[in-house]
Amino acid sequence: MTSSAVLSSRAGCALQVLFLVALTLVQVSHQEEDARTCGIEGTDPSGGAASCSTGTDTTATKVAPQRLLLLCTHSRVLWLDVDTRQEFTVHEGRGVYYGAFPGEPDPEVGATIWVMSRPHNFRAKTSEELLLNIAADGSGKIVRAVEVASKFAHDAVRDQSGSRVLVASTEDGKVIEMTYPAMVTTKVHQMFGKKNHLNTISPGRDNDTAWFLLHGKRDPSTLVFGNLTTGTRVSTSAGLGKEAHGAVQMESEAKTTGPEKFLVLSSGDSTLMEIALDGRGGGAEDAAMSSRKIWVQQPPEFLKGLCVIGQVAYLGSSSIMGRQGRQNAQASLVAVDLKTQKELWRHSVQGKGLLNYVSTPQLSWTSSYLRQSDEWLPQSAGFLDGAWISKLKTVRV
Repeated sequence: MTSSAVLSSRAGCALQVLFLVALTLVQVSHQEEDARTCGIEGTDPSGGAASCSTGTDTTATKVAPQRLLLLCTHSRVLWLDVDTRQEFTVHEGRGVYYGAFPGEPDPEVGATIWVMSRPHNFRAKTSEELLLNIAADGSGKIVRAVEVASKFAHDAVRDQSGSRVLVASTEDGKVIEMTYPAMVTTKVHQMFGKKNHLNTISPGRDNDTAWFLLHGKRDPSTLVFGNLTTGTRVSTSAGLGKEAHGAVQMESEAKTTGPEKFLVLSSGDSTLMEIALDGRGGGAEDAAMSSRKIWVQQPPEFLKGLCVIGQVAYLGSSSIMGRQGRQNAQASLVAVDLKTQKELWRHSVQGKGLLNYVSTPQLSWTSSYLRQSDEWLPQSAGFLDGAWISKLKTVRV
């Protein structure tokens, strides 16, 4: 080979190398730009997680799940997308809705949810109260209906083991214990009275105990730690504010030292509060308690319905009116940053009716009383494949 031919060959190889280096740099630049566009490097605590494909290396792209809250009002059950603020009706037309936890997957409708359905407690025309197992996909189908001997129930939860359901019978102060998934009543605990106005159950970790929030009507609200085996109170903490609702445990694991912390809505004075308790389970008549205000609704509204995901509290805020007008109340869902203690956003819920309950049953059956991870990954049976989401229909305004 001549010297000129050798030089030409070497020049050609050098050009090929330069071309490949340039191509690699362009691809890396595009991937970095795509990552910035999709928000892979992080999102703000209020929502807006990335969910897009870069078209380059899809194995490195994290596709965020659709982030949905389940809301129960005086007129319907609905999903609310916290990123787009879209609403998807799940069920309506069966009175007032409370309580929500995941059910077993159904062969026909897939993912299901259990909700409490009862008449409005102002001039009620019927006394029938039901736990409804409904399709999660918005089809409105009822898979099963179980009558419960409750009176104006305000809560229905599965305990932390998932094998038992507890219903708060508010009018007579009873705690109704049922098996899951059979939904057969096994015990009825007469732990409270009508005046106490039991409205929230927050099951303990050992499944023999639970926290019970007593609204108190005209008296200060109290949080009672009770034993379900004996049907007795263990300790009581008073001074939780006025007409309180919700009791979300902020620690997912048992603590060996320090107080137990809860988030509670002091509904009567429009305040989201953090409660720290000492002495639980120790047999003390009164457990030591401290509290601090996290956020106050201005102008004042009635707060009800609470769910905590990571460092964000999602709560219901409704116009203040008498009991007879709650079916016509205008409600909003408010997101509050627990670190900055500031409101992130609010969404006016379509239709009328007090907002009673906020949860994420697709994440866990504990979502109404335990703080959930901010990853928003569905863990409940029937919700993992996302087929239920694809069938949802947006509510048109």
